Amino acid sequence: MVDHVGGVVLSSLLNRALEQALLCELLGKLKVEHDRELSVCLGEHGVECLRLGQRARKTVEHEPLRCVRLGEAIADTLRDRPERVAIYASGGLSHYPGMYNAGWIDQPLDHWILERLERNDLEALQHLFTFDSDNMRSGTGEVRAWISAAAAMKRPATVVEYVAAHCTQTGCGFVSWPPVGRD
Repeated sequence: MVDHVGGVVLSSLLNRALEQALLCELLGKLKVEHDRELSVCLGEHGVECLRLGQRARKTVEHEPLRCVRLGEAIADTLRDRPERVAIYASGGLSHYPGMYNAGWIDQPLDHWILERLERNDLEALQHLFTFDSDNMRSGTGEVRAWISAAAAMKRPATVVEYVAAHCTQTGCGFVSWPPVGRD
């Protein structure tokens, strides 16, 4: 028996027999897990927490369409679950550790991504990593987790804050999606 939402989602995705490449991406690069720290906070309010985090690579290798399909599969899996679930996507916006442009923060790119989340524009986000650009390499690849969360939420996000955090050399954004009531 699976005792937390992360395990339920992983089991469901495996049982769905999603395409092999997506499963390899999920199991090898995407973390879908139960977040103990957030769960302690949210658990007091009867909310389970599912955290998504994408390991970034220096090459552009996983198109966001797969991230969208993953988010949609997560939403389908959780739709009929009795638990209240918070989906938490973790990862920076633009940042380039170990690259020639380390320390530079691509604020126009960060704002573009946040605007697409506000518009629920998955169509635009699906094309983000389909071209090769130094701006899409390295830590910026963590945006893929945001794309999966947006696809799972299926509605516009609210941008809470954006900080070009030069001390950490990362564009930091915070968004939320309104909760969905259950019948």
